[in-house]
Amino acid sequence: MLQKKTRSLISSITLGSTLEWYELILYIYWAPIISQLFFCSKSDLVELIDALLVFSIGFLARPIGGFIFGLIGDKYGRKKVFVFSIVIMSIPTFCIGFIPLYAEIGYWSGILLAICRIFQNLPAGGELPGAICYLYESAAPRNKKFVTSFSLIGPTLGSIVAIAECTLMKNYMSHEFLINWGWRLSFIFGGLLGLLGLLLRSRLEETPSFIQLKENRLLQKISHASETIWKHKKNVIKGFCFSVLEIVGYVMLAMIPVLYNVKIVSFDYSEHLLIVSIMLFLSFLLMPIFGKLGDKFGSLKMLKWSAAGIIVISYPLYRTLTGAPLPITVITIFIFVVLISVHFSLIPSLIAQLFPTSVRYTGVGLSFNLCDSILVSLVPPVAVFFAHSWGTIAACSIILSIAALISYISFFFIKDD
Repeated sequence: MLQKKTRSLISSITLGSTLEWYELILYIYWAPIISQLFFCSKSDLVELIDALLVFSIGFLARPIGGFIFGLIGDKYGRKKVFVFSIVIMSIPTFCIGFIPLYAEIGYWSGILLAICRIFQNLPAGGELPGAICYLYESAAPRNKKFVTSFSLIGPTLGSIVAIAECTLMKNYMSHEFLINWGWRLSFIFGGLLGLLGLLLRSRLEETPSFIQLKENRLLQKISHASETIWKHKKNVIKGFCFSVLEIVGYVMLAMIPVLYNVKIVSFDYSEHLLIVSIMLFLSFLLMPIFGKLGDKFGSLKMLKWSAAGIIVISYPLYRTLTGAPLPITVITIFIFVVLISVHFSLIPSLIAQLFPTSVRYTGVGLSFNLCDSILVSLVPPVAVFFAHSWGTIAACSIILSIAALISYISFFFIKDD
């Protein structure tokens, strides 16, 4: 059972990543509307890809933000970065709700949207790596994987809230209202949510590991950080490869509604929202369980088996979306979610242990954000383009299988903990 102090810590830490992924999933789910309002093209598909490219441009800022905020976190402490980042991340989220449309200011609407996405993602680049470091360093040695597994609870919770909100708005509000104000209210609410995060995080204490480092005067000098990280370049590459399946798996699950909007998947949109919501909630429940099992039995065997399982199930998973009965679709997605939840749970602690405390924030930030920015930038538009060009969502199984294979191979280059 978690102590009250640990529960409070987890709540404060996860709220930022909840906001981060709430906004991310909102953008994906509102992409068909955003593409019509902010871009001008004769093709709905081109408009949608334009909207997803703006989504991708924002993610390219993450490695820069992760490196900058990582340096600050390693030099001045995790708490200062955490309080600062959630404020900066909330402001552009709020501003997106007030950007004029293409019909009002032309191409500037898309440019302003891209600018807001960039400034959202600069601080977001330090958000999840900071959560991983904070939880890993605050946990007792016997339950580091369990406590660190909560770092991805926030993204899951943010996704659930975003999906629930979109579902309610689509079911109970007119299309005219959604076009005019509905999608805007989602981003305005997300920006205001950052104020709650600021309140909770202002009460955080610094991690014991960082305090000890500071007392021993072993803090990393920012001017020497690049040299130190260069010494750990192999671990940065390992962390990148560890993250591939986790990131691609999450994005591909979230991509199904976008594929619906280009008429690739066959089942009803509301059915999809219900299925994904249930599966995300299942993942929400499974992550702490797998974290506990990781502390008891070790991470690597669990990660290898789950990656191998995803390679096997990738094609059946997407094949069921093209016409299989709903029960078969649910069972297949259920198996996938169980397997991918192992990665959501155990990858954070596996990456954190690659780096010493003095450069952990920077190292985790580089590993995760380089992978995050490249894959989240490329996968959505590529998946839509391939699925539309080939006329089948089964093309997406290739992307997922390759991601699983990369992570599976990388697990052989680290010793079991």
